[in-house]
Amino acid sequence: MLSRSYGRVLYMANQLTRHDVNRIAELAHLQLSDEEAALFTRQLGDILRYAERLQEVDTTTVEMNCSESEPADRRRMDQIRPSLSREDTLENAPDSRKVPGQEHGGYFRVPRVIG
Repeated sequence: MLSRSYGRVLYMANQLTRHDVNRIAELAHLQLSDEEAALFTRQLGDILRYAERLQEVDTTTVEMNCSESEPADRRRMDQIRPSLSREDTLENAPDSRKVPGQEHGGYFRVPRVIG
């Protein structure tokens, strides 16, 4: 049984254009040369066609490959470890500010990231 996403992958593989790649690059704030756009159009099309082929594989007789004996939550517990003091950290920061009237206050100034 094929999922509904199969049709979308097939459509995307057949319809991917250089304009689509340039739009993706624009959204990622990347500048592509014409050669790079052509290369990435071909490569992304190949990836989508491969995903299309994977959708065709019949997995109904394949047993799931996961173990119920393994814990579902493999995250480690947080541990407090020694690190730099606030003063040492702020002293080494090129553009930090101290909060007037607070002995341990202070913050980092960082470049604007979003708009």
